[in-house]
Order: sequence, then C-alpha cells, then structure tokens
Amino acid sequence: MATNLLARLAVLPPEEAVAYMQARGLLTPTFDWRDLWQEEHAAQFTVSRLARLDLLQAMYDGITLSVKGELGRRDFLRGIKDILVTEGWWGEKEAIDPKTGEKLLTTFDADRLKLIYDINTRQAYAAGQWQRIERNAATSPYIRYVTKRDERVRASHRAWDNVTLPVGHPFWDTHTPMNGWRCRCRIVSLSQAEYDKGLSPTGKALVKDAPPEEFVGWENKKTGEITQVSKGIDPGFDYNPGKAAMRAANLDKMVQDKLARVAGPIRKEAEKDFADNGGMDIKSFVKESLRVADKKVEINFGEVANAALIKGQTGIDLAGYERTLDNYGVRHTIKKHGNELAEAPRGQIAVTADDFDLIPLITSEPDRVFLDGKNKVGRDVIVYTKLIDGVGYRYVEEIRNKGKRVALDSLRKKTGAWSS
Repeated sequence: MATNLLARLAVLPPEEAVAYMQARGLLTPTFDWRDLWQEEHAAQFTVSRLARLDLLQAMYDGITLSVKGELGRRDFLRGIKDILVTEGWWGEKEAIDPKTGEKLLTTFDADRLKLIYDINTRQAYAAGQWQRIERNAATSPYIRYVTKRDERVRASHRAWDNVTLPVGHPFWDTHTPMNGWRCRCRIVSLSQAEYDKGLSPTGKALVKDAPPEEFVGWENKKTGEITQVSKGIDPGFDYNPGKAAMRAANLDKMVQDKLARVAGPIRKEAEKDFADNGGMDIKSFVKESLRVADKKVEINFGEVANAALIKGQTGIDLAGYERTLDNYGVRHTIKKHGNELAEAPRGQIAVTADDFDLIPLITSEPDRVFLDGKNKVGRDVIVYTKLIDGVGYRYVEEIRNKGKRVALDSLRKKTGAWSS
C-alpha cells in the first residue's frame, strides 16, 4: 500500500515538472558526473561519459516525454537501448576525457539506464512539487520529511523522518529529496491545523526542531578540490531542485531586465562583472562558499560606484576600488550570526543566505555610512546601515589596500534601525 501511495503522489500535474526538463535545454557532454555540480543540473542536462551530443539529445527527449506522461519507463528503456546498440554504445565503451586525454571504460546497460531515468524523472517531479509547495504556502505552511521506513533506509535519512519545518526554513535548501543515489525519501505539505495537532498520520509525534547542520569534507578525486557537503547527503545532491530550477530560469531575465534600466557605461561594466563571475548569482555563491573551506573563492560586484559619498562621510577614498564577497567572509558571518538561538538574546535576527542578496542595495544606498576603526587583522572597516521592510541591516566591510578591494567583514540584522 505504501508503494501505491508513493506512486500516486509522484503522478503530479505535469506542467511544472515538464517546465523543469525544458529549462534544462542546454545539453552538456561530460566525462565525469562531478563535472557538473549540484545546481548546475537545473540548467543543464548531462549523462556522464556520453560524449555524443545526438545520443544525449535522445536521452533528454525521452525523459522529457516520460515526465509529460507520453512515454513509460519500459518504453524509454527499450527505445534508448535500441539507439545505443545501433550506435555502438551499448555495453562497455572506451571514453576519452577531453580535459586530460585519459582513456577509461564506461558501461551502458539496463541498470545504468534505470538509474538515469529514475534520477532525472524524480528530480523533475521534485522541482514541480516544490513550486506548488511555495504557491500553496499560505494554506500549507509546513513541510514534513518522510522516509520509506524500511530496512533499506539509510541511518542518516532515518534520523530526518517526521522532521516538520516551515516552507521557508533553510533546511529545505539542502535536504529536499532526492538526497542521494536511489534515495526514496519524499516530502509532504502540512496545514497549520495539522502542524498544531503535532502528529503524523501514523500517530508519531512531529519533530519540530531542525536537526543540527553538520558538514563533512569531500574530495573531488577528479579535480582534487575539497568541499564541505551536508552530512548524510551524497555529494552533488544537497540542493533543492525546485529552487535551483526557478533561479536558473529567472536569473538571466532578471539580470537583463536590471541592466536595461541603467546607463550604457554602467551596463557594459555590469555585463562584464556578471560574465567574470561565471553567471553565478549571489545566493548560489553563498551556498558554494559554505562548502569550500580549503581555498579562497570570491564574487566581484565591480567598482565601488558611490566612492564620493563614502569619502564625504568617512574621509576614505575608495575611487577605483572593487567590491567583492569571498567565502571566508560568508562562512564567518553564518557561523557568528546565523544561529537563531544565539542571535535572539542579543536582540538580533539570524542571517540567512537570502540576506547576502541585499549587499549591493545596502552598500549603494545606505541610510548611514561611517568609519568604525580597525578589525582584528588591523584593516580599516566601514559600516553601512539600512532599514529594509522594518529590518535593520548592519554591513561591515574591510578595506584591502593591496589590490584596491573592499570585502565583507560581517553582516548582522535586527528589527528596527541600527543606532551605531
């Protein structure tokens, strides 16, 4: 009965799931599954070591038809197998990594096709479900994590069973299923009344506190890079496919709309900055920053545009300086000011990944800006405060004279304006 219930839940109105697949229209041949990382999959479709673009297109088209409900799993597997057999890609095939020239064997068989099909269709349905969850948040403001509750459930996932948190809780940014290869977990929406009742349909008490966030180091054997991934989630799966899909679909339009409203020289500079950052938006960069601990990575906002205003208020001339955000500043801020329990006694609100999106607005249109001495490493720091929708933000950046840059030192927020 549980299997039938899960199957019914998976058969969702297809519009959002189909939109997710169609938004992944950029086909990217890759040699290794680690070549595309997490949210990149929301904008691109790939099958590791399938170097033929026409074969990649066939798989993409087949999965899209399956998500639409026009092609069953069995027909997809049979059709793709026939194509791979005809083209000589069934069974073992030698593949050459274009980046290294390394030759390795890759295998396309029934088990691998099932895995490709199941992961892609489930991620598409998850993306569609998330969009409906956000649309219906007013009437169903909570989400409950549900496992299959059998012997095959991983111990780490079993610990999340019945965790019930608000739709906007950051837990769902990383823990929205699938959370690993062949993960069978799911999420369901709850109304306020169901949440207040405090029990799941099986009578088990809801877990209303988020489990502690733990990260473990994971080395990408292909690149040697060490990143921090959420404990209990397979590398590459700790992202929300629904949020990633919406960001991927909206990011380019948002950027172009904003650029269209600014003057020519500024627009050209902003276009260059966006390209220099690899098209990465601030929120995606913040999420990446929380994983990368062994080396410095940064995003560039371009030259300080209001240098004259800052000089008038502080006496510091930042003309020609560039404003940046690096992973060290992000990690420091989240560690020091990202915990609700720690911030509440200070009369402050915990900083979230969304708050970093406001940095350009806070620094370009501050309510106050003033010099505030030096930080622990002896660099001058400038404070910007701004009240946005009743929330006061206090952004501190340090001046790095070497290289002519300014960068995040700390970010805090509270209800009401800051007095200092």
